[in-house]
Amino acid sequence: MLTQFLANYFLHNPQKPTLQSIMPSQAVSKIYSGQLPDIQADKLVLKQGEKCRYVDMCALLTQRRYTYRWSSGSSSRWWKGFTHHVSTGESIPQYDIEITKGFLYFTDKRIVFVSNKHCFERKIDKLSAISDFSDGLVLQFGDRVYSLLLPDGNGNVAKAALDLLV
Repeated sequence: MLTQFLANYFLHNPQKPTLQSIMPSQAVSKIYSGQLPDIQADKLVLKQGEKCRYVDMCALLTQRRYTYRWSSGSSSRWWKGFTHHVSTGESIPQYDIEITKGFLYFTDKRIVFVSNKHCFERKIDKLSAISDFSDGLVLQFGDRVYSLLLPDGNGNVAKAALDLLV
């Protein structure tokens, strides 16, 4: 459902965020050859024996729900002590996409999205499903879904790196 909503969103709002890839070309060619690169990740705190295998700019797409409420009504006084009130109203749910830019890291044990807002960290062994697109990934961890937009063409690189890790 979320991927269909995202497809409709970008069909009607073609302004995707511009993302510049920071993934080294040597690491990309190593991933495509079936080997995992060892990437120096300065901002990510690695645990004992953990190595960073993928890093790139990323945008997390989150669906935000809010309610639009409208109401109207009127009152008329018919006689002293009796006023007749008529009103109607409705709450209409609205959905919007919030785009949060950050960095996506894959390590031997975790998938980490680092940003100022909506960041996450999940263990790779908890990954339930992966859907890849030419410009992004959709990762499912149990009942939680993360839609990630990557620089053009790097969705396939990220999927190839995840396939090597899983």
